[in-house]
Amino acid sequence: MPKKIRDVTFEEFNKYCNARACDGQWSAIMAMVCIEVHDKIYQVKPLFGKKKARERKWQEIKGDYFVLDSEIEI
Repeated sequence: MPKKIRDVTFEEFNKYCNARACDGQWSAIMAMVCIEVHDKIYQVKPLFGKKKARERKWQEIKGDYFVLDSEIEI
């Protein structure tokens, strides 16, 4: 089911990146973007509420790295 990037949570984006890595259907640019985004998100290391803190960071950087009208297949 295609979803727009602006509507995707970090967990869904993570699943998308893992699925593309497993089946080899991504370009080198998309691989570098996924790696860089994951690196920035996983630098957030609070003691409590990791999922919420990472989701807030995802909302912050989502607009910087992606065209928000693009769609991904989840």
